Amino acid sequence: MQMIRDIVYHWNSNIELDNDNEGVVLSGKYIIKYIRKNNNLSIQYNDDYMEGFWEENKKIHDCFAIVGDNGAGKTMLVNRIMEDVQNIKSSNLPTDTFIIVAEGQQYGDLLVGYTEQLKGIKIVFDNGIKCKKVIIGKNSLPELDGFEIAYFHNSLSYKDYFCESRCNYDFSLGQMINRHRKTTYEMHYDDLNKDNIKNYYDNEAFRIISFLYNYALHNDLEIEFPVPKVILVGIADIHYNEDYILNKTKQIRVDPKKEEALSEASYNFAKAINKFVDTQRTWISCTIKNLIFNCFITLCIPSIIPNNISGEDKRFFEACAFLNNESEINGQNIYIHAIKVIENIKKSFEDARNKQFLKAIENFIEWLKRRDLEIKQFETIDSQLYIVPCKNTENFMRELLELYSEINFASPFFDFSFGVSTGEYYFLSVFSNLYSMVESNSAKYAYDYSKLNDKTSGILLIFDEADLSMHPRWQRMYMKWVIDFCKQVFRDIYVKIVITTHSPILLSDFPAHDVLYLQKDREGKIFAYTGKSNTFGSNIHTLFLNSFFLEDHGIMGAFAEEKINFIAKTIFEDKGELENLEENRKVINYIGEGIIREKLENAINKYEKNEFISIDLNGRKVIRETLLGLNDQKKYLDQLIKELEGKIQ
Repeated sequence: MQMIRDIVYHWNSNIELDNDNEGVVLSGKYIIKYIRKNNNLSIQYNDDYMEGFWEENKKIHDCFAIVGDNGAGKTMLVNRIMEDVQNIKSSNLPTDTFIIVAEGQQYGDLLVGYTEQLKGIKIVFDNGIKCKKVIIGKNSLPELDGFEIAYFHNSLSYKDYFCESRCNYDFSLGQMINRHRKTTYEMHYDDLNKDNIKNYYDNEAFRIISFLYNYALHNDLEIEFPVPKVILVGIADIHYNEDYILNKTKQIRVDPKKEEALSEASYNFAKAINKFVDTQRTWISCTIKNLIFNCFITLCIPSIIPNNISGEDKRFFEACAFLNNESEINGQNIYIHAIKVIENIKKSFEDARNKQFLKAIENFIEWLKRRDLEIKQFETIDSQLYIVPCKNTENFMRELLELYSEINFASPFFDFSFGVSTGEYYFLSVFSNLYSMVESNSAKYAYDYSKLNDKTSGILLIFDEADLSMHPRWQRMYMKWVIDFCKQVFRDIYVKIVITTHSPILLSDFPAHDVLYLQKDREGKIFAYTGKSNTFGSNIHTLFLNSFFLEDHGIMGAFAEEKINFIAKTIFEDKGELENLEENRKVINYIGEGIIREKLENAINKYEKNEFISIDLNGRKVIRETLLGLNDQKKYLDQLIKELEGKIQ
C-alpha cells in the first residue's frame, strides 16, 4: 500500500454518541459505519463526492467541517483523533479501543487499523475499494511514517497547556506557551523573575515579523496579510541578563575556596560592561551589552544541569578585564571595545561550536557598526527602533532578524512589538506557523518545530474554532486563503483541512457531505450525522437555522425578541394598556427587520387612536414565524445578502 494521505473515519469506544456510536466519517468520499454488536464495518463510496472539487491538482484533496452545540464534543473529537494517530505513529500500546480508516494516495485505497479488542472484525466494502487490515499495537504501520498532523487552537485551554503534545505540530496556544516554558526551563535560561507568557509573546512577535518580511510582503496571492504600520524593536528586561548572570554564577559548583573570588569576578564583569555602556546608553550600546552577556551565558553557564566548571568563567573574565581600565577605554568607540572582547574570548574558547557562536556575535557587532548611521535615524528617545515596513527598510530588517536568530536562544533580549488587532494577530500567527513547517528556522531558533522532512507525503491540518477572533470579511475569505496558501507552500504534499466552527459564513464553503454535525439534546445525549442540509453557497440566515440548531429559537437575539414579543402580545392578544407609549414607539423604531417594524408601527398608531385592533390567524402566524426565524421572509433576506456583499466588495 502507498503512503497515507488522509484519515477518513474514526471510531472510539470512549466517545459517547447516542446514535449507536457508528463512528464519525471525516470525509465526504465515503459512507462508513461500524456496528459494534456484530463487529461489522461497512464502507461504501459516496456517489455525490467529486474528486478535485477543492483544488484541481488534487493536492488540497479534501476539506471537512465539524459543527455543533457548545459542549457537544467538537474539540474532544479532534483531540481523540490526534491522540489515536499519535499512538499508532509512536508505536505506543493503545489504551482505548478504536478504529481508524486511512486513505492512501489513491482514492479507494484504504488501510483499516483497529485495536486487539476488535480482532475478528468483518469489513464489507464496495467494488473498487481495496482494504488492508492491521491490528494496532501488534504491527508497525510504515504507511503512516510520512503522515503528519498540525493542530491550531487560539483559545487558551487547560487541556492544551497541560497535556503532552498530541501531534508533531501542535500550534495550540496553550501547548506553544508550555513548550516554550519547558524549553527555556530545561536549559536553565529562565527563572522566576521572567514572565513566561510575555517571553512567549515576545518570541512569537519576532517569528511573525520574520514571516512578514520573508513571505507576506512578497507573496503573489490575493491574501490581505495585515502589515503593521510600524514595528518597534526595543531592549527587553534591560537588567534581567545582568541579574541572571550574577545569580546563576552563584549556583555553579566550584571549590568552596574559590566561591568568593568567582562572585567578585562576576560582579566586576557586570560593573565593567555597564560602565562602558552607560556613557552612551543607546539602542546600539544596550544591544552590544546583551551580546556580551549572551557570550557569558552560552560559554560559561552550563545548560541542562549545573556542574563543576573548568575555568571557563576565569578565562572569560580575563578576556574582559581591560574594560575596568579607564585609561585603556577612554576616547575609543564602543565597537573597538566590543570587537576586542570577542577576539580575547575567541583565544580562550577554541572548540568548533564556540567558534561558530562567537563568529555570529562578531558578525552582529560588525553589522551594527556598518549600519550605525541608519540605526541612529530609526532610534527614538526611549532607545527603540521605529521601523516602517516597506521596501526601504526590508534589507535592514531581514539582516537584523537573521543575525538575531543566530544568537538569541540563550537569552532573548529584543522586544518586538507592532500594532495589530487580536484578530489580525491570530491571522498572522496561523499563516506564519503554517509557513514555518516548510521554512523552519529551528536550526537557529530553538522554539520552532523542525520543518517537515522529505518523507512527508500527507498532512492533516486541524483548525479548532477557526472563526475565533475573525472579522466576518475574513471568515468569508478564510477557506479560499488557506487553500491558496497551502497549495503554494506545501507543493509536494497532499493536504487535508478540517475545521470546527460556529460560523455560517465559513460553513457555506462546504458541500453537505463534507460537514459533520454534533448535536446535544436536552438530556445531554450527543448525536453525530452528516449531510443534514445543503450548506454549500447557502446564505447565512438559512445556515444559522438549519445547520446550527436554531430552528426552535430563531436568529434574533433573545433580549430583542422578548421586548418585541411583549409589545406585540399586549397590542394583539391581551389588548391591555401599553405603559409609556412614547418609549415603546422608540423601541419599535429601533427594530431593523422591516416587516416586524411596519406591523408594530401600524398597530401602535391604531392603539393610540383607540381604534379596535384586529388581526386574523394568518397575520398572527406571519408575525410569529418572522419573530422565530425570519426564514420565510425572502424579501428581507435578499436585501440583507446584497448589503453584506456590498460591504465585502
